[in-house]
Amino acid sequence: MRTCASTGGAAARPDAFERLVRLLKDNERLVGELKDLGDKLLRARAYRADPGCNVALAEAHINRLRAKHSGVLALLRANRIEAHELTS
Repeated sequence: MRTCASTGGAAARPDAFERLVRLLKDNERLVGELKDLGDKLLRARAYRADPGCNVALAEAHINRLRAKHSGVLALLRANRIEAHELTS
């Protein structure tokens, strides 16, 4: 009977595959977040364009959404790099 210890590097392949699957699922979730953030940005910009809006509030909200958008893009980029390392 073979154990994980006796297979050497072969045990790492299922872990790499599992990690790739997790990265794929994370990416699907993150792409959904990007779409949601894009919709929220459009609504915030439309609000800012309305006469009588609270411009400071709209700008603060837009800046917060843009920061979140950048953070999600950074996570997607990190996932892409990790996936590339796992498949190389």
